[in-house]
Parts: sequence; structure tokens; C-alpha cells
Amino acid sequence: PPAAATVGAIIGANLAVTFLWKYIPPSWKLLNRFFVIVPFYPSALGVLGSTFSHQTWRHLATNMMVLGLMGTRGKKLMTTIWIYRPANLV
Repeated sequence: PPAAATVGAIIGANLAVTFLWKYIPPSWKLLNRFFVIVPFYPSALGVLGSTFSHQTWRHLATNMMVLGLMGTRGKKLMTTIWIYRPANLV
């Protein structure tokens, strides 16, 4: 189903970014530029990218478990409410 594919892609992106932080030091320059929120110097890419940055494997596992359990259900619910809502509710 599309919801599972979306959640799987998000989990894959999170795993990739965490792997880069932990094991590929040459990528840190890029990650520090686009995957960290800098106080007093906000950027849209930093805010978006920081959602994929996790400091520990435990933090990543907890977030991905919740995303996996609730993400597919939430996407189905939001799709039903916002895209396929009946015309009389508009």
C-alpha cells in the first residue's frame, strides 16, 4: 500500500542519515550544513533536515518504531480527511 511505501522511505532516509553521522566522517561537513538547526541562523533546509538526524541508535529505533506503528494509519486517515472528503463537508 502507498502508506507503507511512504513510511518505509522515511525510515530508510533516517537510517541513511544516521549511518552517515556515525560512520562516514567526510559527510559531516554536509550534514552540519543541512541537517542541523543553528540558533539565530535558521534555514528551511536545516529545519527539514534535522528531522532526519538522530544522535543515538536507541533514539532512532524509538522514533522509527512509533513511525512504523502509527505512520501508515495516520497517512490513511489524513488522506481520507483531506483528499477524499465528501463534497457536503466542504
